[in-house]
Amino acid sequence: MTPPGEHDRLLDFARGDRARAASLRENLRAVRARTDDPDVRRAVDRALAGELSVRDLARQAAFGCELERGMEGFSQWWSDLSPQERAEAVRAGQRQEAERRVALGEAPPVEAPAEVGDSPLLRDDQA
Repeated sequence: MTPPGEHDRLLDFARGDRARAASLRENLRAVRARTDDPDVRRAVDRALAGELSVRDLARQAAFGCELERGMEGFSQWWSDLSPQERAEAVRAGQRQEAERRVALGEAPPVEAPAEVGDSPLLRDDQA
């Protein structure tokens, strides 16, 4: 977290949404924990400290490679799920988002639970 009175660049990037900024912080920490690249670790540390913008972080080739590796793994995991498992994964994400907001003293989002067929990502004809 950014100390009181200091500018929070992650909160700015999340357009003032504290829950999304917290999620971004968690995801950046996860990238840092999973990478073997010391340059990526340093860049993530700088972004978490507010010394580097998220946009500038995303423009770094090494960080992009790290994200690509993560997305390849996610893509494979997602494609291996059944439509019902995908819908449950989305519902789990919705629950996590609601819990994060409540923990921050915010109202949970109002959205219908994900169901198979709700969006192209939850189509029941995907193999």
